[in-house]
Amino acid sequence: MAKDFKNSIGRKRLNTLIPDNDPAPQSGIEVSNKVASKVDKVSPSPTPAETVVSTFRINSEKLKTIKAIAFWDRKKIQDVFDEALALYIDSQPSSAVKKAVEEYTKRTQ
Repeated sequence: MAKDFKNSIGRKRLNTLIPDNDPAPQSGIEVSNKVASKVDKVSPSPTPAETVVSTFRINSEKLKTIKAIAFWDRKKIQDVFDEALALYIDSQPSSAVKKAVEEYTKRTQ
């Protein structure tokens, strides 16, 4: 059973803070409904790629540098890692990456 806070607690009465009935709808709610209908018409953003939690060892100086870059650019550390890995993967020959992914997938299934 829920506690009744409408009774007085000490010398202060709380019944003035808790309404007895549902508040009447305000005109501001109508405006927000109009905004929501406009938002519904916007195409949905693409879903982000799946992330996986994994543990790696990393050189402490490199980690310090990554954290400093994230701080300086006002980014998440994860975003800096993602950008760095994407640059490294893009720097590799695409045929070698494709072959490596195929072999890895074949051997780990």
